[in-house]
Amino acid sequence: MPLPKLAEEANEAEYLYARANACRKKWQQIPNFVTVDFYEIGGVLDAVNRLNGVSGAGAGDASN
Repeated sequence: MPLPKLAEEANEAEYLYARANACRKKWQQIPNFVTVDFYEIGGVLDAVNRLNGVSGAGAGDASN
């Protein structure tokens, strides 16, 4: 079962970025989807933005 407490660790930006980047290196392309439970917990949007080369103010803000 998905638990918010576990998402605090699993959704940490550096952890997600490292996992997705490992996939990118293995398959020579950026992952199409990064799936997580509780996307609002942790640094999910920061990790995805980093993979996509997006930065700057509001880059991790889901309301933009």
